[in-house]
Amino acid sequence: RYRKTRHKIVETRRKFGDAAVEAFDRPGEWVTVNGKVSFRFGRTAGFEALVMRLPSGRQLVYPQARVVTKQVVADVLTENEAGEIVLERRTFDAKSVEYYGQRPMSVQWGTIDTHGAKLFENACQATAGDFLTNGVLLAEKAGFKIPMVIHDQALAVHEPEKGLTLDLFMEKMTTLPTWAQDFPLKAEANL
Repeated sequence: RYRKTRHKIVETRRKFGDAAVEAFDRPGEWVTVNGKVSFRFGRTAGFEALVMRLPSGRQLVYPQARVVTKQVVADVLTENEAGEIVLERRTFDAKSVEYYGQRPMSVQWGTIDTHGAKLFENACQATAGDFLTNGVLLAEKAGFKIPMVIHDQALAVHEPEKGLTLDLFMEKMTTLPTWAQDFPLKAEANL
């Protein structure tokens, strides 16, 4: 049901996975997903790596990356002879990317399997961090003291007597960087 109603998200995830795999076929070249995010495979900092370039220009590095083919079992929506949409379980070979890193929910390091949906999530979370960093830097430049940033929140010292109001803080935190002038950025604030 999710895939049927959110087909654009599913398609974007697939495009991320396809672009990452394609980068291995074109070493040294950038393979663009959606005009904003690109992948490149090649030598980086002395080792082979898959690199994801974000809209901000910042790069995420997946060290010692390689493409692997695995057998996958998935539920696929298809149309039967009566024209009804049905869920069918299929087995097929799929290419994905493995890289070396800290394993999720562990302190151990090893090979990690990733795929389009995870790469898309990495891009979304990292870009959100870029927005937060931009806002924090602008707020600090305006005079705000920001003692702590937690995940998606910035804590600032409220000093309205110095002109550092909640409205000014919100303005700085939601000022778009030049690389994202068309983004619908919003934020909430509390005293």
